[in-house]
Amino acid sequence: MAMTEKQGFPRLRFFTSDYCPFAQRARIALEWFKIPFELIEAITFSEGGSEYDKHPLLLEKNPKGLIPTLLVNWPDGREEVVTESLVVVEYIDNLAAKFGFPGEPLLPRDDPTERCSSLSTDLRIIASFLDRQRLLERATFYNKNITSPFYAVLMRGDKAEFDKMVAGAENFISEVHLVPLR
Repeated sequence: MAMTEKQGFPRLRFFTSDYCPFAQRARIALEWFKIPFELIEAITFSEGGSEYDKHPLLLEKNPKGLIPTLLVNWPDGREEVVTESLVVVEYIDNLAAKFGFPGEPLLPRDDPTERCSSLSTDLRIIASFLDRQRLLERATFYNKNITSPFYAVLMRGDKAEFDKMVAGAENFISEVHLVPLR
């Protein structure tokens, strides 16, 4: 029986965007286990790259429009909407185990304490440096001032503008190395 024909296996639709590292983490989990899924590019940019639209089904199922979002439709009619990259990874890991997909587990399966510890590592690292409000402020600043303009340059395909941005990033990286971390 082919992997796509596993008895009772749900239809998976994965809403993502190529530029989002959190969505990529979840996609890597899907690819790791060779789980069949429909990839939906959830954010499309205008030709100039300055405006974007979110997929209507993404907004219907996840009104915040955040990616990654995994839409799971079971053969019995149940529907699940899974969001947040670490939660999606855990869901995929469990799904792979339940349906016998090949590949080593991404998270410890036998020890719940070890599993929780593994899942929360990213969050603990972030929390140790920033309080929640400051994290939100930094994420908003980063998305508005770095991610969106960078993606807009990529979408426009302006090589001179891209080269200027790369030079700025290289300069930033060289300056960061001059400052001690602690």
